[in-house]
Amino acid sequence: MNTLRLKLVTPVTTVFEQEVAGVSLPTQLGEITVLPHHTELVSVLEPGELVVRTADKTFPLAVSGGVIEVSNNTLYVLADSAQHAADIDIAAAEARTKQLEQDLTKRSALDLNTYSLLQRQLAEEQAKLQVGKKWRK
Repeated sequence: MNTLRLKLVTPVTTVFEQEVAGVSLPTQLGEITVLPHHTELVSVLEPGELVVRTADKTFPLAVSGGVIEVSNNTLYVLADSAQHAADIDIAAAEARTKQLEQDLTKRSALDLNTYSLLQRQLAEEQAKLQVGKKWRK
């Protein structure tokens, strides 16, 4: 089988390190799929769904952002955080999303940095909700 080496790491741990058939992931320009022998690439990873495919299995994860690099048939994903769909606490993500949405309604009382941080956190929680609800049946 033609494979691609995937190394997915967060500041805390190595989440994935193995040969895979392909990886779909969110970037600033939209979702891309990296297959074996993909052209070299560096891009920003956006919050959303990252799906790893092996010959016989699919592994969905929620990622919060970071950087990706494709080089020498290896995909390096340096993610701020990554969580397997099975590990997502949907109720907690829903509660956190509601709280962040409420905090963002007070826009005039927030400085630009705080507002931007809250928007980023909201995008991360929404990614968890999307992945958790889609893949946990």
